[in-house]
Amino acid sequence: MSDEIRAALATLDPKNENHWTEGGQPRLDALGLTPLPKRQEVTAAAPLFSRSNPELPVVAKPKVEPVVEAPKAPALDKMAVLQGDLDAAEALVREQEVALHNAKKAVLHAQLERDKIILEREKKGLPKDVENILGIRAVLDRSKAERAARAEIANELRAVGVTQKMLQRGSPLDQAMSRKRGFGLQRPKV
Repeated sequence: MSDEIRAALATLDPKNENHWTEGGQPRLDALGLTPLPKRQEVTAAAPLFSRSNPELPVVAKPKVEPVVEAPKAPALDKMAVLQGDLDAAEALVREQEVALHNAKKAVLHAQLERDKIILEREKKGLPKDVENILGIRAVLDRSKAERAARAEIANELRAVGVTQKMLQRGSPLDQAMSRKRGFGLQRPKV
């Protein structure tokens, strides 16, 4: 990030008022970086940089030391290493083949158990779609419970003396409207 800040600082013009604060520091929004760097980051990247001192210090690049190659091993050592790698890979393949064989055996055993259960269920006469039948039974049980609740309410109303005719009677206006034939069958609107 400090290299990006230095590059952005190099683009600032000391003559442009929009690039500097009143104290002579570079304006953060004039750098054109996203996200905006903090003032501490700008100061850390160029501590002496200001409008009166627009020179950026040259940062010395770290020396890159040449990579020293290890002495080459003889071809026989390489062959021994490769043979060891090959032996390890073959051992891993054998191990995975044994694991695959055991997994196939476990799947076969589970399938046999499932088939035994299906045969036993068919011998007892249970249908194949038990879940569907259980769902239908649940719906029927709920409707039976609702009918029982309505019957209980009707029995309580009968015990009090309320009849079906009384419940259907309605208001006097509704009774008068029900007696009319033809014109005026609709209730007046206010």
